[in-house]
Amino acid sequence: MNLNKRTAVLISALAVVFTFASAGFAQMVGGYKVVAKTDAGAVAAAEFAVEAQSEKSGSEISLEDIVKAERQVVQGSNYRLCLEVSTDGGDTTFVQAIVYVDLKNNRRLSKWEDSTCGETAAVPANKPIMVGGYGSVAKTDATVIAAAKFAVAKQSESSNSELSLGDIVKAERQVVAGMNYRICMNVNVEGDEPMSVVAVVYQDLKRNYSLSSWKAADCG
Repeated sequence: MNLNKRTAVLISALAVVFTFASAGFAQMVGGYKVVAKTDAGAVAAAEFAVEAQSEKSGSEISLEDIVKAERQVVQGSNYRLCLEVSTDGGDTTFVQAIVYVDLKNNRRLSKWEDSTCGETAAVPANKPIMVGGYGSVAKTDATVIAAAKFAVAKQSESSNSELSLGDIVKAERQVVAGMNYRICMNVNVEGDEPMSVVAVVYQDLKRNYSLSSWKAADCG
């Protein structure tokens, strides 16, 4: 009789422990958590996403960088990835991809869409975005390079000149309803001497570019 009572108590205790453990696990499932972009699972998911989208679109998509990675625990895992990619050797763009990995490690691309995630990820979470003033940005920043290339191509078209980007000397960014890029750069001119210019390129919230100004300048 005492043995039966002990057994019953033990079973009850185990049931309570299991209930709390299940509740704790349930709280963990559902939300995305940031993981290192060098995480092996995130890297594998990113490479799979690029390969799957290349096959689906018929384009040659290359992974340039994993900007941010998050993981969600489900019956397996979802990886939500902010990726910098290039298509057919063109300018880099940002996309958000979601890859589902089941319990047998099979992968499926659930989502692939253009995104501004790279621009927002570039701003530290503890540093508010200041609207109105220009702030310095790395001249190697992908969005700066894309804006500079657009400016040169647009000016080539409007001036009927063969221009090509030499190098970016300095870059600044201004947050508006979208983004202004003020770029001081050296430009090659076919049949003439290279020149230094300051260009301002506006990018709207849909990632469309327009050339606001193009002026000769001394970029130092």
